[in-house]
Amino acid sequence: MDTRNALATEQARKNDLMRRWADDALAQTALTEDDFFTLVHAINTKISTLQDTLAAAEAATHTTAPVPDAATWLHGTINQRRTLIRRHLHGITVQPAGKAHVFNRTHLVRERLQPHWRTAEKLTT
Repeated sequence: MDTRNALATEQARKNDLMRRWADDALAQTALTEDDFFTLVHAINTKISTLQDTLAAAEAATHTTAPVPDAATWLHGTINQRRTLIRRHLHGITVQPAGKAHVFNRTHLVRERLQPHWRTAEKLTT
């Protein structure tokens, strides 16, 4: 919550500075336009950093529950199975064809195909 408080403080500071600029109240403090824009830039940078920190912290706490892929594969529709294959399969390497001396070459085609599956680390990112 410290990050949220710091973010709220910086946003309030920026809003106050912008309001005082619009009311022309900054002229009394001898603040030039260059000083004003430098301050606003610094505050915006700090706000962006705090927002990134807050978003990273929230993303770390909200982990998604693992999808029961096995249940989807066994009981899912063909479209759900295709989606699982697209998510888990990185690519397929096809080896060059060799000479076949049999009429049915299905088993030879299967031997030529080498699937490359994504690792668990790549699936979570």
